[in-house]
Amino acid sequence: MYQLPQYIPIKLPSHVVERFPYYSLYAYGEGRYSESLKKGLYTGIPVLFIPGNSGSHKQVRSLASVAFRKALDDETDFHFNFFTVDINEELGAFYGPVLEKQTEFVAIVVNRILELYTNATVIPKSVILVGHSMGGMVARAVYTLDTV
Repeated sequence: MYQLPQYIPIKLPSHVVERFPYYSLYAYGEGRYSESLKKGLYTGIPVLFIPGNSGSHKQVRSLASVAFRKALDDETDFHFNFFTVDINEELGAFYGPVLEKQTEFVAIVVNRILELYTNATVIPKSVILVGHSMGGMVARAVYTLDTV
């Protein structure tokens, strides 16, 4: 964690915002790298972080910052674009319908992330899901939905 972290809001369609008014999607960036993300220039492998029970979307920082530094230090031919969902720090471990709602939102967000790459040189066909604790259960449940 080396530079100023920035959580860049990703615009969602109005029908999604109406259905999930307390949830959001962000791209994570730091330093100069954030400027390209603010312009909508996504060229890396998409990764979505899903926080767990009562977790914050800002927890993506530890994973994303290390991956960003590693890509720079190793001068790899690839890098990751980290995204994160804000699920309002809900207590999803204690009430099944909350997990269902979070799962539906994440499935929608996966498709939204892929839409961000329509002008990229290499267009990804999938998004890597990383879930912390109950966020891992949400990630697993996404594959049970017909929308993915």
